[in-house]
Amino acid sequence: MAPLTIEEMRRRIDSEPGFLEELAARLRGPEKADTALAIASAAEAHAQKLAACRPLMAALVAALGSDDAAVARPASTALARMAVNDPVAAPQRAADAGALPALLAAAARSQSGGDDATLAEALQALGDITYRVRSPLAALLAVTPGAQRLLVDCLTSGRAAATVAAVPLQNICHVDWEHAQRVANEPGAMAGLVAALRSPRVGAAGAAACALSCMAGVGQSFNQAAWPAEATAIARRIGAEVDALPALASLLRLRGEGTSPVVNAAGVVAAIAAVDAGHAQRVAREPGLLAGLQALLGHEKPNAAYNAAFALFRIAFTGAAHAVAAADGAIDALAAAALGGAAAAQAHKALATIACDPRAARGIAQSPGTVGALAAAQGSASYAGFTLSRAVRAGGAEAAGRVLAARGALASLTAALRVPGQVGVSALMLADAIAESGPGPARRLADGGVVPPLAAALRSADSEILAGSVRTLLSIANADKALATRVAEEGGVAEGLAAAIDGPCHNAAVNAACLVGSASNASGAAARRLARTPSLMAAAARAACTARFPAAFLSLQAALTAMAGAGAAAEVAAALTFFRREAAKDDGPGMARACQLLSSPPLSLPAEPVAVLARSADAAAALEARAVALEALARAAAGEALARPAACAACGQVAGGGVKLAACAGCAGGPAGRVAYCGGDCQRAARPAHRPYCQAVAAARSAGLVPPRHRP
Repeated sequence: MAPLTIEEMRRRIDSEPGFLEELAARLRGPEKADTALAIASAAEAHAQKLAACRPLMAALVAALGSDDAAVARPASTALARMAVNDPVAAPQRAADAGALPALLAAAARSQSGGDDATLAEALQALGDITYRVRSPLAALLAVTPGAQRLLVDCLTSGRAAATVAAVPLQNICHVDWEHAQRVANEPGAMAGLVAALRSPRVGAAGAAACALSCMAGVGQSFNQAAWPAEATAIARRIGAEVDALPALASLLRLRGEGTSPVVNAAGVVAAIAAVDAGHAQRVAREPGLLAGLQALLGHEKPNAAYNAAFALFRIAFTGAAHAVAAADGAIDALAAAALGGAAAAQAHKALATIACDPRAARGIAQSPGTVGALAAAQGSASYAGFTLSRAVRAGGAEAAGRVLAARGALASLTAALRVPGQVGVSALMLADAIAESGPGPARRLADGGVVPPLAAALRSADSEILAGSVRTLLSIANADKALATRVAEEGGVAEGLAAAIDGPCHNAAVNAACLVGSASNASGAAARRLARTPSLMAAAARAACTARFPAAFLSLQAALTAMAGAGAAAEVAAALTFFRREAAKDDGPGMARACQLLSSPPLSLPAEPVAVLARSADAAAALEARAVALEALARAAAGEALARPAACAACGQVAGGGVKLAACAGCAGGPAGRVAYCGGDCQRAARPAHRPYCQAVAAARSAGLVPPRHRP
């Protein structure tokens, strides 16, 4: 049979049925070397047709057993190309034909015989056939007797071609965590994979980095709070290899030569840095490593940028935050990554960690690009406000001014204060830091509109949010008297301060009391506004007389005195009298303080008026109790009336069977429920008896005690 040219073979594959079976026969004949080479050449264009022919696949697998490299090598190449170009079906068909043990045998013969070219092709074919995350064929390769040992021996042989063994080892590690552990525990595997990081074959170097990252737990679905000790131990072993960090630093510089090596190198770096502070510092000191990660932050591939940001966060978090911050351009690069994309969350976490170091925090405050990026991200990134707050606390009023000067910073801060969850808490921390940094920044905060959201935050059930909002409002109020008045007059502030003073959070209560004192002494208008809030007056009287919070009761006593002097003496006297009445029940020390405040300037009430006020308070309390009982009775009566069958109030006819009822419009919403009549005659007949009730409901409606009439 004449040898086939490549062009002729490609033409006949497309046009002649039975030609593939002829090729299978030729593979077993004297021209098998030329045939194997021709098949390898056609495998890219005709992978599906070639792989679908079982006799041909069986013949290729048989050719792998040839001692002639001119046969075994192109047979390996053909199988590899089919797997790459028909990844859905060709790998399984090759495995079904027995390719895995045959390729392993070919690799073993080539290794012992010194045939590097065939060794590399056989190993590459093993890698291409088993390539896929959680590949069942990789799992099958792992349990093939002697396979894992052979692959590791290839890696440790020192031959450049043998580093391709990292590819099938990577695939085994990708099956699951248990498989990765078994590879890690194979003697020599760790050292061999670290050595392969230096391979001139970029694919092999990338596969070695991928295998190492899998071993160290990177990409596994572990709970960060319960990271397996085994993964940390493996990362420690990787870090102990002499050339590991220098080789990883070299890989990180491979820009434009494939994404896999740099992505996985960054993952391994993150795992090593996370072992402990010593490892993090070693990573940070490795020449070129931080610079490589920093450059990778701008990579066009999302997973590359993510792994770089994750590695920098791990280095900073574990014990080398200052080193990351000190790296030239690192803070600006992280800020740019924090603006959006796959790396944004990790970049924010890295910056937040760096900001915990006061020196690094000042560096953040001095970087306009970083401040601008963080200010813009406040509404979506939970760490942005926290990072800026640390920068402001480290840099003081000057840093606060830089933050406030950033474009849109105040607007985004005001909006973030209204966002629930950690974003709102983070924004509150920033507002608090700015307000405490000095009167100027506090004034700019208030002018920027943060007071309304802070007032709304006073209603939060979260003690952290409540305490932060009270503290921030206090700092704003302390900036100047006009701001104190503005804070006091903001809707919801007085009621929120009352809840804080009565609440369980000590810091919030003390600061709320101080805020009431500052605002009351700032202006008569503020004092009168606060005095018009019954709940605040009751809370202030209680706290001022019982000395529940020693640090605050003097402020509240001063506040009550200022309110009385500003024209709210009646409200102050009423609040103290009501408290005195409650305190009289147990004759506690609060009663004596209430009497003292009532008799001291500016109230200066003698004993007789105080007694009159006490009797009035008793009467008012009794009336209030009666009113509460009557309101409850009215609500219950309305519910009871609604539960009864609808019937005419005059003749008693029930709706239905031709009887239609119409409700009296005058008393809709009253405690008697729906008063209805079956017609005009009944309504007119009942009018004399119904009129007093109807008029009473109308009067109550005008006073806002019942809902308005429904208007269809």
